[in-house]
Formats: sequence, C-alpha cells, structure tokens
Amino acid sequence: MTGILREKLAHRASPHLEPGEEIRQVFMATSGPSPYWYFLTYVSMFWNKHLIVVVSDRSVLTLRATALRPATVKKPAQITRYDRNMLFGPCSGLWARVVIGSETFHVHSRFHKDIARADADAHDLVASAGWYDDTERGIGQRYWDGSMWTNDRR
Repeated sequence: MTGILREKLAHRASPHLEPGEEIRQVFMATSGPSPYWYFLTYVSMFWNKHLIVVVSDRSVLTLRATALRPATVKKPAQITRYDRNMLFGPCSGLWARVVIGSETFHVHSRFHKDIARADADAHDLVASAGWYDDTERGIGQRYWDGSMWTNDRR
C-alpha cells in the first residue's frame, strides 16, 4: 500500500516541479504534538501542519497538505524550496522527528527508507563520512559512514 501512496504523492506533486526536475523521494510529514495524540483526539489534527515533502534531483520542496486528506496538496499550493543538500535523518521508532527549515515534523516509519535514501543522495552530493548533527535527538552528533548512519553518537 505504501507504494501506491508514494505514487499518489509523486503524481500530486509533479505539477509543482520545474521543467525537467525529477522526483527522487516523496514522503508525508506532520508538525505539532506527537502523532500518538491522534489516538486520543481528532481535534489535534487541525492544529498540525501537514506536508508532502518532495526530494528532487535539484531541491527539496514542501507542499502544504490538507488536514482531512494529508496526501492532498492544499489549494492554492503553498510551496517552499530548500537546498538539495538538506539532511533529514537518522530515523528510528514509529514516528521519527525531522527538522525541515526551522520546524520539527514527525514522519511515519513507512517513509524512513525514503529519508535514508534522500540522506544518502545528499551525502553523495556534499558530504563524506563524518560527524553530523543528530536531528533525531535534537542534541549531539551522529556518525555518517559515507553510506548510512551508524549508532555511534557523541
């Protein structure tokens, strides 16, 4: 089912790309309190910001999504572009915390492989093995071995 969801997200995001720009990864993210609160109340979903995050060969785009259908681009489209060298991971747990721009978002585990591939591609572009900020914990650093995040932290 996740493959179908990725296809829908890519299809809905493609009209907002520049000519010739190619989608590499696409995933959904939500801001606000931990998504675990959804089980307690549906009201919290209206407080949160929902995004479709598109990692292309040129940049990272975020498209605002609707609250009731978070896989649907909000109209009129609200698009923000970031540098392609943005790193999201490492991801762990059911809901990983990632920083996009200056905000923290939650990404479900079904998209963690997409984030790992996006980070690997970004590292191929700009970074070699070394210590990088640990966005999962929000403090300290984690080691990137040139192809994947390790469990080494400092």
